[in-house]
Amino acid sequence: MDWCCWWAGGRAGANSGDRRWGGVLVGAGAFNLYDGIVQHKLLGLHQVRAGAPNNFPYDLGFIGLAVVVLLVGLLMLRATRSSGRPAPSRSGS
Repeated sequence: MDWCCWWAGGRAGANSGDRRWGGVLVGAGAFNLYDGIVQHKLLGLHQVRAGAPNNFPYDLGFIGLAVVVLLVGLLMLRATRSSGRPAPSRSGS
């Protein structure tokens, strides 16, 4: 069993590259969305382009790109979930 199969639990077909990349994109998009909103706008810790007279267009582009990356990742995860294994049961028994 190679390194990528342990993450998928050794299930055949569960180590789909699309699913893995979907997870990477969700993580990257969520982090950048947090970074853009909390650290750039709310806390003012750092800026996308330091020294610019108006950072709003840069922040808007950064946050917009983060949302796009997050949505693409979510769509990739959704597509791989519906084409493969059934959704996990939420029942307690």
